[in-house]
Amino acid sequence: MKNRIPILCFVLFLIAVIAVSCEKDSYFDKGYYLYQNSKLYPADKVNDITIVWNDNDLPENVKQIVCEIASSMVEIQGGVFDMGSYSSGIEDEGPTHSVYLSEYHIAKTTITQQQWQAIMGSHELWNEQYGKGDNYPANYISYTQALEFINKLNSYSNLRFRLPTEAEWEFAACGGTLSHNYLYSGSNNANEVAWHRDNAQEKMHPVAMLNHNELGLYDMSGNVWEWCFDYYGEYPNGHVNNPTGPSHGEKRVVRGGSFSYEAAYSRCKCRNSLLPNKNSFAVGLRLAM
Repeated sequence: MKNRIPILCFVLFLIAVIAVSCEKDSYFDKGYYLYQNSKLYPADKVNDITIVWNDNDLPENVKQIVCEIASSMVEIQGGVFDMGSYSSGIEDEGPTHSVYLSEYHIAKTTITQQQWQAIMGSHELWNEQYGKGDNYPANYISYTQALEFINKLNSYSNLRFRLPTEAEWEFAACGGTLSHNYLYSGSNNANEVAWHRDNAQEKMHPVAMLNHNELGLYDMSGNVWEWCFDYYGEYPNGHVNNPTGPSHGEKRVVRGGSFSYEAAYSRCKCRNSLLPNKNSFAVGLRLAM
């Protein structure tokens, strides 16, 4: 019996070493903290997303906005879909091609002025003419400014927010795997889901005022154009997996139409582009991750 005691102690020691080595590469929930590599980090858990705060002294309103944005992320199941359109007769919407996308998340709404202001401060170009208020889309946002916002957001939260690729944007706008193949995002009637030139009274409207689409996403048709990650260019001819667009280009893709354009520009398949340093009164952003 005495000879077995050292062996038992050695086995217990090995188990302890293995447990410690495993936990160094993992996060462990400790209430409002996470434990990593023998250190505690302040954290919050929103739905299935864990936010690890780099700076525990962040103002509470900033933390609240980050949590709000994280909670708005909708999980999109991956799948295969036909991107583009032959039937529109618009050259840059074709050719229709098969696209496979892995699972990702995309926000229910565009970033609002309140959310932008909490992270970046007030925008000097916002005005009553085109719509100003906490729940209005953050507009006059260039591609460059959108990346600055995302980088700052990620530096606070250790999350990986980004702009959606053009394929991710179109798949989500069309309803993903739940798609009913509507012309607009959630309906064949633009007035049910989109603020456009004929119903918007020449200004933006607060987000999520009209009907959502099959995935619970609002305003993917109309209100403001939304930046995508991709350079603008021709579609490929064959099947592609998780495409990110051309490797180079002059302009970046914007999708979705806006309050200042005709309803036809709010179609799920409609494409447009803009110089990355251009901050238009009718352009905002929606996040993915």
